[in-house]
Amino acid sequence: MAIIKKVIRMLVPRYIWEKISCLKRQLSGTIINRLLLSLPKMDQLKIKAGIISLERMDYSGKEIFLEVNSDIEYKTRIHSCNKEKEIIGWIENKVAKGAVLYDIGANVGAYSLVAGIINKGKVKVYAFEPAYFNYYKLVINIKINNLQDWIIPLPMAVSDDLGISDLNFSSTEFGSALHILDTDLNVEGKINDNSFKLPVLTVRLDDLVTTFGLPAPNFLKIDVDGTELEVLKGGTQILSAPDLQGIYIELDENNNNFREILEILAVNNFFIQEKYPIPWSEQTPRANTYNYIFYK
Repeated sequence: MAIIKKVIRMLVPRYIWEKISCLKRQLSGTIINRLLLSLPKMDQLKIKAGIISLERMDYSGKEIFLEVNSDIEYKTRIHSCNKEKEIIGWIENKVAKGAVLYDIGANVGAYSLVAGIINKGKVKVYAFEPAYFNYYKLVINIKINNLQDWIIPLPMAVSDDLGISDLNFSSTEFGSALHILDTDLNVEGKINDNSFKLPVLTVRLDDLVTTFGLPAPNFLKIDVDGTELEVLKGGTQILSAPDLQGIYIELDENNNNFREILEILAVNNFFIQEKYPIPWSEQTPRANTYNYIFYK
C-alpha cells in the first residue's frame, strides 16, 4: 500500500495531491465528528480535551512541534523553515546569544520557536500577534516546546499609535495571515469580502520600552502585511538606538509607502544587505513582495 501511494504521488501533480489529501482529512474529520456527537456530552468533552494533534516542524537543527488543527498549519506553518530558508539562516547566524528579538507579526510562532530553541536561555524573544486565534496557537506552541521562559507572547499589534484599532481578518482559520489594521481593504487594495473585524490594542515600538518597560531590541523581524510604515514610524527612538543591529522585514514593492520606508531606514543608517523573493502560496500571493535584511 505504501509503495502504491508513493507511485501515485510521483505521477500526480503536487496541487492535485494536496487537494486529495485535504479532502481525505475533511472526510475523516466528518466521520470522527459524527461518532463523537453520538456519545454523551461529558464523554465528548473528555475526548476533545485529550486530542492533541502535533506535527514536527521542518527545522533540521532541533525538534520543534506545532499543534496543527487547520490546512494552513499543515500545508504552510509546519514547512516554515523550507518556505523561507533565509530567515532561518538570519536567526542562526545573526541573532547572537544574549540578544533581544522582537518578532512582530509572529502568527503561530514558527520563527520565534526557532530563535528560542537554538539559543535556549541565551536569546529573549518578544512575539507580537494580534489575531486572537493565532495568538492562542502561539501560546500553545510555546508551551509544547517548553520555551515559556524565553519567548514572551503579547496579544497586540505594533503600529504608530497607542490605542485601539480594528483588525480586519482575511480568515479566522488557525495559521492564516494577511489581516489588516484600520481598513476594509485587503493587501491587494480591494474590498475584503470577509467583513469580520475586532478591536485590538495597538502600541508603538517606542512605547514598548518607555511605557511598558520591555528591553530594547537588538533585532526586529517584521511581517505585518502592509503596515510596515506605521511600525517604523512608531519606533523613532528604537531605530536610532545603537543597540538595534538588524531588521528582517517583508516589503511589497508595489506598496505606495515602499520608498518612504526605505528613506526612514536610511535616515537611521539602515541599508539593504540582502533581498529574497517570497515563495508564492495562498498566504503570500503577491508577486512583488520580498524579504529584506537591513543592517547599520
